[in-house]
Parts: sequence; structure tokens; C-alpha cells
Amino acid sequence: MKENEVRYVYLRRQHTSRNHGGVVTCAATLIDPNTLNVGFSFCSPKDEFVKKVGRNKAAGRMLSHHASTVPFHGNTYRDIVNFWNTPENGLERPQFCHNWMIESTTGEIFEN
Repeated sequence: MKENEVRYVYLRRQHTSRNHGGVVTCAATLIDPNTLNVGFSFCSPKDEFVKKVGRNKAAGRMLSHHASTVPFHGNTYRDIVNFWNTPENGLERPQFCHNWMIESTTGEIFEN
């Protein structure tokens, strides 16, 4: 990943119906060789998921005071997953995904 390049990660829970089970979009950019700046947007299972809206909200938050910094170890996806799975990071999550945890190797979301 190059500095100032924006990458997007989508975190979804497997769902059996035609509707999604909730989607979290993360925008990430490398601000120095060891740090990602990230912003998250959340789409409730009750709402229609629109990728463009999720990307715009996540990118806006990444550039604002809603951003979080994540240690970067060379794998954007794994580093974001590790940040998400660490409750001590202070990331505020909506109720529908408050107890989501992500399996770092498969990307599968499960409830803790």
C-alpha cells in the first residue's frame, strides 16, 4: 500500500435470507510506514446496502475527527480486522454490530 492511497474493506456477516446481515465499510490510507488512518461506516440489516454511500461515509470519517489510527504491519485487511477485534481501541459501534468479531483468516463474522 502506498501513502495516501485509499483502500476499502467490506465486513459482512453471512446471512441466509436475500437481505444482508449488516455491512461495515472501512476506508484506510497509509499515513506513515507504520500507521493506517481508518474510517468506518455501518449499514444496518434493516437498510439497503449501497456500496457508494458506504465508501463515501467511510472516507469522510477517515478524513475527519471520527478517524482511528491502526498499527500497520503490511496487510491492510488483517490489520483492520485485528483493530476491530480489540475492544480496548474505543471504536464506537452501532448496536447491530456491537458484538461482531471477525475471523482473521476467513473474514467470517461471528457474534461474541
